[in-house]
Amino acid sequence: MYQQYQQQPPPQALGGQANGSSQNRDAVDPIVARQLYRNELATLTFNSKPIITSLTIAAGDNVSVCKVIVQTIEERLRTAPPNQKLPTLYLIDSIIKNVGGPY
Repeated sequence: MYQQYQQQPPPQALGGQANGSSQNRDAVDPIVARQLYRNELATLTFNSKPIITSLTIAAGDNVSVCKVIVQTIEERLRTAPPNQKLPTLYLIDSIIKNVGGPY
């Protein structure tokens, strides 16, 4: 997912970019991407810059499944307890500012 970053170990199934190659972007399984992103998004229960950064990097590294990532974030925003919605909005802001494009 984002092997070049040291904050968290990368999930291999999301098509990492360790060698700088973009050939793995097309091989990302949307079902696997949804589950991995959902799992990491579930850890965003408070305003945590490292988690938001990690999720933003994952979104940027996996633009080929951007619709799946957006749907996962929308689902989280709808179902999260009220005290966990603001960190999700901060994540959306971070993705828009740092990744832009298809998001």
